[in-house]
Order: sequence, then C-alpha cells, then structure tokens
Amino acid sequence: MEADTGRLTVTASLDREKRDRYSLKVRAGERRASQIWKRD
Repeated sequence: MEADTGRLTVTASLDREKRDRYSLKVRAGERRASQIWKRD
C-alpha cells in the first residue's frame, strides 16, 4: 500500500468470476521512516 495515496497493488489478478469477495485488513498509524519495515 502506498503511504501517500493509499493505492493498493496486488501481485495477481483479482478475478470476480472466480471469487466475488476479497478481504483486506489495514492498520494505520504514524511512524518515523526508520520504523516502517519494523514488525511489532
């Protein structure tokens, strides 16, 4: 997910004919750049 725009990029096609629903959980907050890739 792009931090500035919220744009989501997926690694494969989302095919509505095969699956009519997808679920995505997003957790947002404020972090310094050095903490972006650090897992909680």
